[in-house]
Amino acid sequence: PMPSHREEVFSKARTAKVAFWDPSTRTMRRDLREDAINLFWERSTALGDEGRRWRVELRGARKVASYSTPVSVGDLVTVAPISYPHALSVSGSESVTLQAFHIYGASSMGIVEAAGRGGNVYENMRIGRRDGSSRLLSTNADGLHSNGVMRGPTLRSSEIAFTGDDLFNVHNSISVVIDRLSDTEIVVVDPKDIIFDVLKKGDEFAFYDVNSRAPIATGPLSSPPLLFDGAGWPERIGSLRATLRRHNLALASSLSLALSRVILLQFKESLPAAVQAFTTLGQGVGIGSGSSISDSWLHDSYARLALATASDTRIERVLFQRSGGVHIGIEDDLWWLEGDIAGVRNVQVVDSILQECGEPAVHATRRARDVVLHGNTIQRHSQQVPAPPFLLPPFPPVPPAMPPSPPAPPPLTPPSTPPPLAPPPL
Repeated sequence: PMPSHREEVFSKARTAKVAFWDPSTRTMRRDLREDAINLFWERSTALGDEGRRWRVELRGARKVASYSTPVSVGDLVTVAPISYPHALSVSGSESVTLQAFHIYGASSMGIVEAAGRGGNVYENMRIGRRDGSSRLLSTNADGLHSNGVMRGPTLRSSEIAFTGDDLFNVHNSISVVIDRLSDTEIVVVDPKDIIFDVLKKGDEFAFYDVNSRAPIATGPLSSPPLLFDGAGWPERIGSLRATLRRHNLALASSLSLALSRVILLQFKESLPAAVQAFTTLGQGVGIGSGSSISDSWLHDSYARLALATASDTRIERVLFQRSGGVHIGIEDDLWWLEGDIAGVRNVQVVDSILQECGEPAVHATRRARDVVLHGNTIQRHSQQVPAPPFLLPPFPPVPPAMPPSPPAPPPLTPPSTPPPLAPPPL
């Protein structure tokens, strides 16, 4: 594909995202009314001229006509394949603190944290373009992606920029009931591969009706989740997607059910009869909650500024620029099986600046509750600015020079020798 000759890179990728860039400002062209640019490479054909002219076919190309500044001759183009390793993965961890580091390139996401009890902290870090580099993208997908940790991440005094998807997002995960063994034993499939590593004995698990989302029951686990291979599972997992579709639950094709773990959940008390296979969703209560962003600079993404599909998220004193807005919840959460089934609650965006971040700059779904927006400034235009003073310098600081050695003491002066005595007189 244009302009790469490495066909194997694109043939292995799930998809490739395309963006056009203003050559003078080196920022992406977009329709700011849209959450994401979402142009996808389909195929390209060389037109001769020693590989300098190509015809590129894009899915979603009609969106280009609505750009606020039209695509022009001389624009720069990126074609970013996805499905390759992330730059940094924090998996199955708790209370990890990472400070003072830079990520200048990622073939997929910059930072991914998944499973574990979470509560991780990322401070004084930078995901972005290396100063002086000719590169345009820093990552081919999200900047920081938190998926299904018990407590969400803390990001402070940091910069995330020029990402191939969202700058920051945090999710709860959704499971599907696929079997009921008894009144206290339920089997679920977990496509996000989260709850086996996150939940412990005593953690609360909630069940909801797949169609109405009405809550059915919530109860504590009597033991940690167990891997389950009885009742013909996981051999039956191959036909699960079609079964779910018949029960009005269609899932994204990128969710690989064939590799999902089948989990047995055991409860202290009997569950209502309404908790049944294929008609009930479930999730750990509070997974992903408690995340925060503060004193940071998030700008120039292919998609959204931030996406919170987990509750109790706080965003304060953040400069947001040139992206698709802050999103509180998503409407198609069941398509991706991530989000708070009952609706995201208690999300705060305060004392922040949002420049060129769409209309509206902050989106909340109809199920979101207790959303607080206070002290924010929303502007239609933005300026390219140097890094705010709370951020790291462009490169890691040089270690301080060793202090000079103390001066050597002066040499000791030997005592003077007294003159010889005169001989006595005769």
